[in-house]
Amino acid sequence: MPARLTSAIQTSMPLIHRLTETGRVDITVMDEQGHYDRISISVR
Repeated sequence: MPARLTSAIQTSMPLIHRLTETGRVDITVMDEQGHYDRISISVR
């Protein structure tokens, strides 16, 4: 799956995203200062 912006929300708001495909998914988040972090999960 190519990278794309899913949503830009305030930090106090949860983001719920339904994963409809199986396989490895990388999730990257970035704050307003440009700091980012990433996790990889496996969807079954």
